[in-house]
Amino acid sequence: MNDERNVPVVSLIGWSGSGKTTFLEQVVRILSEDGVRVGIIKHHGHTTSVDVEGKDTWRYGQAGACPVVISSAAEYAIIRKVEREKTLAELAEIIADESDIVLTEGFRRQAQTIIEFRRSEYNNEQIFDLSRLTALVCDDESSLEAARAADVPTFQPDDPAGVAAFLKELAGK
Repeated sequence: MNDERNVPVVSLIGWSGSGKTTFLEQVVRILSEDGVRVGIIKHHGHTTSVDVEGKDTWRYGQAGACPVVISSAAEYAIIRKVEREKTLAELAEIIADESDIVLTEGFRRQAQTIIEFRRSEYNNEQIFDLSRLTALVCDDESSLEAARAADVPTFQPDDPAGVAAFLKELAGK
């Protein structure tokens, strides 16, 4: 599928409730406004369907249809049942041709290029060793100092523009 280009896949990892989704949304908006094609893969950590229970597409799937396609003038989605969960690499390959960069939320166990997101008013416990991080977004000064000492780029949680510029550079844009 994507033989010509190597599209970076960057995972934003953080504790639940820390604000990482809101932060990533802001980063995506900035990148998109700058003309960067951003693919997003969000991990759904439950075994339930990602489809909405009770809606037509869900009902067709329950009746045995696979795949189920829903389409409008603005977008479409394909819902497929799978024997096993797709890996991050498999999912990224599916959307790589349409993306300049693929950002993920979650996929903690499969993440290779990691931006860790922490805020001191939530669980500020370090998730990954600094040697695994591509960057750290954090508001705790001692954590930021340790990251800088390890040559890990650092950003504040109120700096989505800085992270967007960093990601734009990773994407070669």
